[in-house]
This record gives sequence, structure tokens and C-alpha cells, in this order.
Amino acid sequence: MFFIKQNRLLRKYYEMIVKRLDDSEIDFSWVLCCSFKERTYNDNLTRAMRTAIIFDVIDYKKCSLLKCNICQIEDQEYSNYHVDHDVVQFKTLMNNFLKITELILPSTFDSCERNLTCFKNEDITFKTEWVTYHTNHRKYQLLCRNCNLTKK
Repeated sequence: MFFIKQNRLLRKYYEMIVKRLDDSEIDFSWVLCCSFKERTYNDNLTRAMRTAIIFDVIDYKKCSLLKCNICQIEDQEYSNYHVDHDVVQFKTLMNNFLKITELILPSTFDSCERNLTCFKNEDITFKTEWVTYHTNHRKYQLLCRNCNLTKK
């Protein structure tokens, strides 16, 4: 069965869901489905690493003044703002961590309640080490949607 429901993270958006025979649910993108491109291991690893830090990103946004660091526009609409890695981009932090970690990389991933790719319970040590590394090396900035999406 297919249905549409409100996105749990961004309440003003909706997502398409497939309800499987075992009653599990997964979101899907029509564009990705039609491109016939499967997610690679690296895609899933990157998604799981982003999911692992999602609460840090959300906490930063909740505690920040809603003002864009580039254009300086202030707004009261929470969903108009994105948290951006300012000095060192996420991909660089991720690659630097992967170079120094002595832990075995996760081989498979789960889908968590928000239909996000996440680490399996057996990879909790890897996830914890990544989150700690990220917390110690990240620097965020708040950007309005337009500045973030047009930023190079």
C-alpha cells in the first residue's frame, strides 16, 4: 500500500510511504526510484553518519537566534533555516574521521523510525566514536534556506 504522511522532521513537508506486507514502512523518492540508481555503501555510510549527529544539529538550531550568517536576515520561521558546517564541511570531517579510526567500518545499516539510514546496534562503538569526534571538531553556522542552497 502507498500513502502520504507528514514528515516528522520538517512538519510542513509530506513524504510518500510504502507499507510493506510485514507492516514496516519506508519512504521513497519518485526521482530516485525512476533513476534506477541504487544507494552505494558510501551513500549509506554517509547517511548513517549524518543521522548519528542529527540531535546535535537540532539542538544547535533550537538554541540559535534565527538569523542567517550570510545575508543577516532574521525570521521567526524555524523551517526557513538550515544548520551548516561552517569552517570544515561535513564531508571533510567524515573523511578525516574515517582515516584515523581504528574501528572496523560498519558493513550494513538499519532504517530508523524516521525512515533515515542509521547504524545497527552492533556498531554503537563506531557511532559513539564518530559523534564524539564530530562534536569536538565541528563548527556550525545558521543559514537561511536560500543562502544554504545557493552556497558553493
